Amino acid sequence: MHLRRLLFLGVGVLVASLASAPNLSAHGSDGQMEEHEARVPNYGAVIRIVSPADGYVCPAGMDFEVCVELEQFTLVQDGCHWHVSVDGEPWSMIMDDRLNEVLHGLQPGEHRIEVLLADGEHRDLEEGDAITVVVR
Repeated sequence: MHLRRLLFLGVGVLVASLASAPNLSAHGSDGQMEEHEARVPNYGAVIRIVSPADGYVCPAGMDFEVCVELEQFTLVQDGCHWHVSVDGEPWSMIMDDRLNEVLHGLQPGEHRIEVLLADGEHRDLEEGDAITVVVR
C-alpha cells in the first residue's frame, strides 16, 4: 500500500529521473548481469540482511544462505526484485518472491556481500545492505 501511495505522489519526479538515467540495461551483450551506472531513490523501501551476521565465518566448500527482510517494497509487482553482489561483482538476481539466496563456490578469504532492491527496469535502488563474511 505504501509503495503505491509513494509512486502516485512521486510519479512526476520518478518518471523524470528514470527517463534521464543512462545505460539502464541489466544484461550486457554476452547475457551476463552488469553493474548499473545509475541508481534510483528508495522512496522508503528497505532491504536488510537478517542472516548471516556480519563477520560470519563459513567453512571452505560449504554453501550458506543470505536471508533478507523488506519494508515498503513488494517483490514481483511490476518486475520488482533484488540483486546480490559479492565483492562488488553481480552474483545473482532474485526475480521471484523469495527472501533468501544460497551462495556457493566462494573462494577462501574475506568477501563483501551486498543486497540491493531493483525496479522492473533492473535499476538498483540507491540504498541496500552489506555484510562481510570470511570463507576458511
